[in-house]
Amino acid sequence: MKELEFSTSFLEILGLSSQPPSVAYLSELAQHHLDVVAYENLSKLDRFAKGQLTLPTPEEYLHDLRFNGLGGTCFTINSFFCQLLRALGFEADLIGGLSHEGKRSHLSLRVKIESIFYALDLGYMLPNPGPFSLDGPEISMPSGARVYKVSPLSDRLFRIELRRGDVIGRSFESSLEKQTLADFANSIRGSFGSSELFMKTLCVHRRFKDHFRTVWGNEYIKCNGTKFEMRHIANRDDLAQILKCDLGVTDFRIEHALAVIATNLGSELL
Repeated sequence: MKELEFSTSFLEILGLSSQPPSVAYLSELAQHHLDVVAYENLSKLDRFAKGQLTLPTPEEYLHDLRFNGLGGTCFTINSFFCQLLRALGFEADLIGGLSHEGKRSHLSLRVKIESIFYALDLGYMLPNPGPFSLDGPEISMPSGARVYKVSPLSDRLFRIELRRGDVIGRSFESSLEKQTLADFANSIRGSFGSSELFMKTLCVHRRFKDHFRTVWGNEYIKCNGTKFEMRHIANRDDLAQILKCDLGVTDFRIEHALAVIATNLGSELL
């Protein structure tokens, strides 16, 4: 797929037109992406079930966005968003780094606009994905019982944390060097390992106006800031109904996903 065709189709899905690069336009792109594109691992589990341990092609990705209400996890979402930004004239880079466990398991973004670097991440379930000026203050964002923090470490480095009280649930500290997608090849393949988080649970996460709706494992959560409601998902029919009616995701991949999870967990999720 050619660059112009990809960017035109992607912007059409987001409901936006092309504009010159600016912080305001970057923010608008990120916010529309949050409203339109699901953070989910159904597509990842489906690819594994088909023996495809790679990212989707641009054609496959845009088809899933347009017709299936899907998106992906960090490698997929952030890499394709970076591709869109570059096509629109932004100076955008793929950024790797380390988790608090010392693993290279996340891909983030850094964008330079008028000599200032900004962090942006659509692949961490942040209530606000950015952009965050790396010359600015630490940003704290409550989400239910959790708090996300984005902390500039220098004019080019940043850290993202997910905390429950004083406990770090997840974290990512960026590296200085910009990278190519080929640099993430081993991490992408490794993310399909049976012990990896998104190969042994189910996640579908979307924003709807003033709140987020999330399927996490066998729980369904609605969250608005610090307020949240949670209920247990009764069975597979209940899950299919939530995905289709509440989250706008087609249900044709459920059996593939649940079969992979059951194999990796050693028991049925639902």
